[in-house]
Amino acid sequence: MGNGVGQRVAAIRKHRRMSQAELAVALGVTNATVSRWESGQVALSIARLVDLALALHCPVGQLLAPEGTPLPRAQFQPRWKMMPSTPEEE
Repeated sequence: MGNGVGQRVAAIRKHRRMSQAELAVALGVTNATVSRWESGQVALSIARLVDLALALHCPVGQLLAPEGTPLPRAQFQPRWKMMPSTPEEE
């Protein structure tokens, strides 16, 4: 992933008024890792993009959107519900 994605992560993070440290804690990584993603020094995996989208309350597509795409106004609300991990007993 190029620097465009990292810049988008930084823009959305700032739009959410979240620090790099807060995002790092939410993802279980260091501040330096977040900084490297945002500067484009380290590529983001697809799995990490999903984690970032959840932490930033935005759809993955917003992280991949072309430069100049407006930032989301409302928080992302998933349209699915988590399935129970174990079947319910009757």
